[in-house]
Amino acid sequence: MNKKRPGVLSVNARPGVPEGIVASGSSVVLNAEVVFASDLGALEYALTISGVAAGDVTGVALRYPQGDGDWQILHLLSRPGALASEGTVLLSEPQRRSLNLGEMHMIVLTRQHPFGAAVVALAVGD
Repeated sequence: MNKKRPGVLSVNARPGVPEGIVASGSSVVLNAEVVFASDLGALEYALTISGVAAGDVTGVALRYPQGDGDWQILHLLSRPGALASEGTVLLSEPQRRSLNLGEMHMIVLTRQHPFGAAVVALAVGD
């Protein structure tokens, strides 16, 4: 990931349980390295999943809150069965604001926990 280019910010990936969404008893761990190119609106990521068999992973999604308290999926960051993934996604202006406010998450979806086995909250940092 190109962190040296002007306008590129590190994003802090904080494991956690925002609003109790993650299923209790899950042993899934999501590790992520993320940078945000604010000049392009591009979010670069590299992620790995552990604590679950590859065949049980249905995907990793990027999400942010909707106004009614629900979540909207923005991008699928990995495909079913993948324990590692990297790529770049483009964020709209409202999505960029959500990222800057620390409201955006990466969430691991599994067969056992289809609504979230692990969550990483993203926040723009230095």
